[in-house]
Amino acid sequence: MGKRRKQSVSIIKCLAHAVLRATSQGVAVVVTQFFQSHGEYAEMSTGTKTRFKTGEESPWNARYRFDGYLDGTTSPQPTAEEKEIDLERDENFPPIRSASKACWWKVERRL
Repeated sequence: MGKRRKQSVSIIKCLAHAVLRATSQGVAVVVTQFFQSHGEYAEMSTGTKTRFKTGEESPWNARYRFDGYLDGTTSPQPTAEEKEIDLERDENFPPIRSASKACWWKVERRL
């Protein structure tokens, strides 16, 4: 079985598990958590990663926008100042300090 096929099977199994969990949790929360934790597969297939986790290094000088918490929760919302950041290459992506939570960052534009 090829690498891409194995990844697809793995994603399908994880999604099926997420659907089973949805009976005890809110469906929106489970689906959000699934795509936040597996969203990088689409980026990996194109070879250009556009979404980064707290602690990872910035590959470019760029502006990034908050794109959700790693744990899938939606609150508390970051402050206005925390929603967009400018990082230089090799700087680490920060957490949302006001919430003390790790998060996703999405490329807004390169500087």
